[in-house]
Amino acid sequence: MTHAGTHPLAHKIPLAAAKATVAQKLKFIMKHYKISKDAIIIFVLETHGALGDEALKLLHRIAEKKGGGKNEVSAQFLRFSLARIGVALQRGNAVMLRHWRSACVPTGNRIVM
Repeated sequence: MTHAGTHPLAHKIPLAAAKATVAQKLKFIMKHYKISKDAIIIFVLETHGALGDEALKLLHRIAEKKGGGKNEVSAQFLRFSLARIGVALQRGNAVMLRHWRSACVPTGNRIVM
């Protein structure tokens, strides 16, 4: 799983950060490892929760297998998975914010959260 962060064109191009991160990761992997491009699934999550195309495709594929042809089971699995990923993202963002506050805000300059 890769965190995409933000991208300067994110306000103009949907999933700009995710697409840039996928390209960057793929380039790194192809340079350092002997592996087929087809064997790699780069699961990218942007800072504000957008999933990259490959991540969504993977979740849909897993949901279909899990559901065994039953659409309601697949949909339930997909909703649950997206909710869990969202919670993990929020927790990670909270940890980063707490770390920033303790590392970057001078003592005595209190930020109330």
